[in-house]
Amino acid sequence: MDIEKLEGTGILSISLDQPNHYFEMVVCTNIGRKFKVSAWNAVDAFFDITFGALDCREFGAVGELECVTLMGDVLILEGNFVNIVIKTARILIEEFS
Repeated sequence: MDIEKLEGTGILSISLDQPNHYFEMVVCTNIGRKFKVSAWNAVDAFFDITFGALDCREFGAVGELECVTLMGDVLILEGNFVNIVIKTARILIEEFS
């Protein structure tokens, strides 16, 4: 899937494990299709992640994913609530129900 097609989706959840080994974001399109964006490195390998302008006050939906960019091994997620930059080796986008 073309990662830029996730732009404009609603963010349902964001998860980051304590040692920064695994990141997950679940989004939903306006027609109800759900996608999971996962990022990780090799087993037990840390990755760099930066949060900027984090503002999560709403419940039900975190906010809108306004811009998605993948440049090499850097994933940039920008929304009306947060900007996230992840430098990692593996990124997976999968649809689920």
